[in-house]
Amino acid sequence: MSQLLARPLDPRWLDLLDRLAPRVLGADDRRGRPLAAAVRRLSELYTRDRDLLEEAGAALAARLRFFLPRDLPKIQGPLAELSAAGVLPAGPVWRVLDAGAGLGATTLGAAELAGRVGVERLEVTALERDAASLDVFTQITRQAAEDGLV
Repeated sequence: MSQLLARPLDPRWLDLLDRLAPRVLGADDRRGRPLAAAVRRLSELYTRDRDLLEEAGAALAARLRFFLPRDLPKIQGPLAELSAAGVLPAGPVWRVLDAGAGLGATTLGAAELAGRVGVERLEVTALERDAASLDVFTQITRQAAEDGLV
């Protein structure tokens, strides 16, 4: 059953991010080589220079356009296994605490899976120290709901 629940990223997510990115990133939006450079720098910061993370000017673009679409489906495998094992709560509502929510990849991945297994509502508490990330998370969530992704 878990194989049926875990899926690759729906291409509509990439369309959503392409529409949303210019609005939420403004002049910091990047594509092509500038995006690749931002992804490379952010990856270095994550793995080697974590204390300098605040200084990454293009980090939000790298997180939105590269890391979010790759991270979003990652939660679905473990949740699908828990669902198949009968460990996830049954019922119409799931409650999620997303600590270090960032742009919401974990919550959005859980929300997409929840919709496929018949959950009617997700109640989310998202904790994040970066207000800009929470703002983008909110905008992504609204657009994803409008687009029928969650």
